[in-house]
Amino acid sequence: MSKRINYKQEKRLKELERQQKKKKKEARKKLKAEENGTAGENSNDTVAPRPADD
Repeated sequence: MSKRINYKQEKRLKELERQQKKKKKEARKKLKAEENGTAGENSNDTVAPRPADD
């Protein structure tokens, strides 16, 4: 019976760790976006906009 409880605890711990990792990753993404001056959540705007044709 104790093995079953340990299994459930381990499963829960791994799930919590996965969620924390995800939050850290998103926070890092947001911080990087702010540094680059892009506001978009999933923006990869590293290329400058094309100049308008005259």
